[in-house]
Amino acid sequence: KIQNKTLIKGSIFFLLLGSFLNALRMILYFAAYSYTSLGNAVVILYTWPVFMTILSVVFLKEKINLRNMILLFIAFAGIIIVFINKKFSFQDSDFIGMTAMLFSSIIYSFSLLIFKKTTKEYSGLEITFYQNIVGAIICIPFIFMLPKISIFQITLISLHGFLVGVIAFFLFFSALRELTSAKASLLSYLEVLSTICISVFIFHEPFTWNLFIGGSMILISVIILKR
Repeated sequence: KIQNKTLIKGSIFFLLLGSFLNALRMILYFAAYSYTSLGNAVVILYTWPVFMTILSVVFLKEKINLRNMILLFIAFAGIIIVFINKKFSFQDSDFIGMTAMLFSSIIYSFSLLIFKKTTKEYSGLEITFYQNIVGAIICIPFIFMLPKISIFQITLISLHGFLVGVIAFFLFFSALRELTSAKASLLSYLEVLSTICISVFIFHEPFTWNLFIGGSMILISVIILKR
């Protein structure tokens, strides 16, 4: 139980399915960053609202107008442009990483669709619990398979967990109390800009013309679509 509420009820199968999908997309998410550049990965990551819109039309029977159909077409064209100078080969690391992030984005859309469908039956705290439970169980065996790591590596892992798991979420939820959901969503796209700046100026990754044009098409389409 959480806050005297029973967790096992109603659409438990769908929540566990959503949790499994969330765990799967996180594996693909980290794999993507291992194989391709930060800029490539973060641009592909933010295609998820496009897939979410399409899935909502197919499964939730939501209506889509002509403007949104045009925006979806522009976003997909942007994806093609981002991929345009990559070799269609599973021996090309950029292609592997970007494809992994694309599938991660699609799977994330499916999981969000499931969680959205259960919001009337479960509270936000309950959905958050289920979102992470399968991933936590899957990761337990890997704890015993980890190689010996140095104090420095343990410090980095701990710092990452504290900054991302505590500070980032604290700032995010604090912002949600002061801003509308729409403004908070739009501000989240600063992640794309900041990640690309870090990739170029700190990691010295190339900023190609197709990433600029295709990424701009995706982001502008998604921002207008979410509004």
